[in-house]
Amino acid sequence: MKVTLKRISYTENETYGVLTIKGHPVCVTLERPWLDNKQNVSCIPEGYYACSNTDKVRVVDVKGRTGINIEVGNYVSDTKGCILVGESFREDMILNSSDVYNNLREILPKVFLLEINGGEINDQ
Repeated sequence: MKVTLKRISYTENETYGVLTIKGHPVCVTLERPWLDNKQNVSCIPEGYYACSNTDKVRVVDVKGRTGINIEVGNYVSDTKGCILVGESFREDMILNSSDVYNNLREILPKVFLLEINGGEINDQ
């Protein structure tokens, strides 16, 4: 299953994106800004990451980082470098994070590869 996080907007405070599965948008994302991959304050680098969907959705093998997850949250202050998911954007936040996260947990396989990039939403 192809899962892609397309980062679509960068500010000094946040990174916004869209998560697609098999080329279809399923939710929006909110992350910390890019701060040289520093633990707890930066989004993770673009690239390919193994992920597991067991007790939580974990993003593994991020160079120089540990404890990276796809998780619930509405504001960038709700994360220390993880990827927040939601239904839509509103100003500096995302909405309906819990519902989207629960739905995502149901549709993601136990193990998958996540591609993170800053390109256009077109990964078919």
